[in-house]
Amino acid sequence: GRDHTILLFPRLMDAMYAAMGVKNPDKSPWGIVSIKPQDEDHETPMQPITMMRNALPLEHGGSGESLDKKKYQEAVDFWKAHANVL
Repeated sequence: GRDHTILLFPRLMDAMYAAMGVKNPDKSPWGIVSIKPQDEDHETPMQPITMMRNALPLEHGGSGESLDKKKYQEAVDFWKAHANVL
């Protein structure tokens, strides 16, 4: 399989914790957010629910980045035809 690991860097981790009113307890140089196992020769789209959560403001646990409607629709179309096996 082809695994993809998604990392979160301290600057964003600190900003997320600060937005929630708490200090980041972890001083690692990075944090693992997700490991996406897959058997495709290209990166699969992020799951739609994850895209929606990421669009939330930092104080609500998101990244504060706006939702790209085209990428969101591509993700919906992809995940309608595929299953995520955990």
